[in-house]
Amino acid sequence: MTAAQAAPPDPARVADRAVAAATANVTARAGQLPWIQRFRPVRNTWELGLYSGVWSPSARHEFYQPNLAVAGYGHQPLARAGADIGLRVGYYPLSFVGIELEGGVIPTTAADGQRATLYTLRPMVQAQLPYRISPFMRAGLGLVGISSPVLGKDVDTSLNLGGGVKFRVNHRVALRLDVVDNVTTAFGIGKARTNNVEALFGLSVRLGKAKARLVAPALVVIDSDGDGLRDPKQVGVLQADEDLCPKQPGPPTNGGCPLTDGDDDGLLDLVDMCPVQPETINQIDDLDGCPDSVPPVQK
Repeated sequence: MTAAQAAPPDPARVADRAVAAATANVTARAGQLPWIQRFRPVRNTWELGLYSGVWSPSARHEFYQPNLAVAGYGHQPLARAGADIGLRVGYYPLSFVGIELEGGVIPTTAADGQRATLYTLRPMVQAQLPYRISPFMRAGLGLVGISSPVLGKDVDTSLNLGGGVKFRVNHRVALRLDVVDNVTTAFGIGKARTNNVEALFGLSVRLGKAKARLVAPALVVIDSDGDGLRDPKQVGVLQADEDLCPKQPGPPTNGGCPLTDGDDDGLLDLVDMCPVQPETINQIDDLDGCPDSVPPVQK
């Protein structure tokens, strides 16, 4: 045996090999998950997203500020559809429940063609199915404001009810579709309400756990014969701890091999100087394990 063969393996290299093997094992198990469970949401994560879409206001909205001193200044319908862009941030303490805050801007026009800009601010609670494709429901109270040369500046409260679906492309990125009904006060006297509907397409990025942390499992070493020495050529097993006879139990002092008496003379091969020749019991070197004879008597 050469000095290189006798030297024990480098512990750092052994640890690196163990972690690499464990990581490969975890990755392989992740790849075996059903498609619908891959990249599923996890608890205690943050999401940051942006969206764009279409806002369709009610003709009976109350987004205006009355001013009788200015001719032509007052309520009038808005364009039937307006572009809708915004940002959202969310925190999910559980994989299936989260809170979000949205802020958006809706540039549009009044019925007379003049500019009108709506803006929204909406905190909400969201409940979702914790799968790669996640249908969800959302609800919250928020604000809808307007700024316009002909409608003035006004802010109304809104009840936001809606739902949608998310599709997680990978551990980080998700695509999202929302449909939201902004219920606000209707124009006129009374307690009537109007429905202002949005359809939003968004993209979200997960800021928390990008993927489950890969933790190397404890090394499992094999001792086939149960004698305390490990089967050879295993990751993490030093050469000094390898069993020279992995299928036969034996003491560590004999390299894990059984203590045998090949010539059946009562002396173990470990101390028998002639392990294939039985000792001759004649009171001459009876403990060396070798046959001998009584020397002839000198006359």
